[in-house]
Amino acid sequence: MTARSPNTPPSAPGGMSASSFTYTGIRVRDLDRSIDFYAKAFGLEIADRFDFEGFSLVYLRNDENDFEIELTWNKGQSEPYTHGSGYGHLAVCV
Repeated sequence: MTARSPNTPPSAPGGMSASSFTYTGIRVRDLDRSIDFYAKAFGLEIADRFDFEGFSLVYLRNDENDFEIELTWNKGQSEPYTHGSGYGHLAVCV
């Protein structure tokens, strides 16, 4: 896999840099099922994957836009996530 590079935000009027959403992070309990869901529902494919000892990060995207979904799979997570443990995040580029 190739190294990830940051997205360059578009220029706004007046020469200032415009903000843009880059990706959203979602915690998932079943990684393969989640990848299959996003592929079938939205046509997203794996752009990058990083496997670590206790978790994996999978970035999904399609050719239609620059926005990605980051699936975070915590290995050994057998119980459903709750509002306190299932938090995600939204990344922006400014």
